[in-house]
Amino acid sequence: MRLIACCPLLVLVLTACGERAAAPATTAATPAGPAGTAAAAPETTPAAASPATPPAPADPVDERFSETRDGWRADFTLRLPALPQHAAKGVHRACTAWLFQGLATPRATMAESGEAALAALIGDGARPTSAPDPWYCERAVVATHFARGWLALRRSETSFAGGAHPNTRVEALIVDSEAVRALTLDEVVPPDRQSELRLILARELRHIRGLPADGPLTSEVASDADLPIPLPLLTDEGARFVWNPYEIAPYSDGAFEVALPQAQVRNFLANDPW
Repeated sequence: MRLIACCPLLVLVLTACGERAAAPATTAATPAGPAGTAAAAPETTPAAASPATPPAPADPVDERFSETRDGWRADFTLRLPALPQHAAKGVHRACTAWLFQGLATPRATMAESGEAALAALIGDGARPTSAPDPWYCERAVVATHFARGWLALRRSETSFAGGAHPNTRVEALIVDSEAVRALTLDEVVPPDRQSELRLILARELRHIRGLPADGPLTSEVASDADLPIPLPLLTDEGARFVWNPYEIAPYSDGAFEVALPQAQVRNFLANDPW
């Protein structure tokens, strides 16, 4: 699409060059040089073409829907940085769909999408009248880093709809802003670098949890080699690796997180996003 968009400009440039070439030669007399020879015409330096001004990036996105109704409280947030024009609309649509995934099909505006999601929550099951506080669903999709063609996003959710405890979850997504496409783990961390990264993450988890160097990492991860690598959540400082409740241990153990600085994590990534 960018190539097509540039074609009219390219045609205008070529046309302008052709008009200059076809312009009639000057008829001013050339002064005579010594011995009756014609003096050489002064050389002229063609004017340098002005570089094309790149299109301005799209405006940042900061949208929110918050409403309490019929025993439910819904709170949805979407924040994106100023992205290139060719990527902004596609990324906005995709992130809106990710924000409301499982709740509602995105509408034209955040207000309409939020209303549809709240209606779905209310209709999914009536809140007991004896409950002192409304049930709730809080979701946010927020950009955490954007540089060198990679847009890092975090989706966080906290919800409660009865039961023993609230549910919390954090997920990462990395988008190639040129292709407007979500990247897989293998595209972010090449397979030949994953074993070493896995050992570093396991070692950090053992240190955080005060575990010895041998033995199971958790009740569900028998050895360090069995530790799954979550998609890194890139930030300006480095990368966070988050395992949500139930992913590698029971809910009672909570979430697990390892943060690595830029200097330590950049060699494991397919692209240096800093």
